[in-house]
Amino acid sequence: MNKKALFFTAALLLQLSLGCQAPESRNLCGTWRMVQGKYSGPELQVSQDENTRICYKILSEDHFAVIEMFPHNPDSLFFAAVGKYDLKGSVYRENYTASNVSSKVGQTLEFTSEVKGDVWHISLQTVEMTLTETWQRIQKQ
Repeated sequence: MNKKALFFTAALLLQLSLGCQAPESRNLCGTWRMVQGKYSGPELQVSQDENTRICYKILSEDHFAVIEMFPHNPDSLFFAAVGKYDLKGSVYRENYTASNVSSKVGQTLEFTSEVKGDVWHISLQTVEMTLTETWQRIQKQ
């Protein structure tokens, strides 16, 4: 089974098995597709959109799964991770518990988050990088 088919199968099974009851996470529960991302740092200036990078994030009440690949060369880069998340006000925090990139395991990232309808904006500023992403909900739980 190729990576794309494996992802969509896993995503469907995960989506069907997860529920979302917690009031804080209710706005995020469902399946999201990244539609725009901008990444900058000392040696980095990258802008991507849904045509240059396929990236989905599936959120339950307190867990997330993310997968990404590049459509023009899907075997060149493939990232997948799962973990726990929490949302407190405008602070969205992810903790990676498993990933195909071993350096991500155990890492916690803290984003500024805003949901307006079915559009989700997140941003992150670290010493190494500034990240801003826009996600579109494709399925709500």
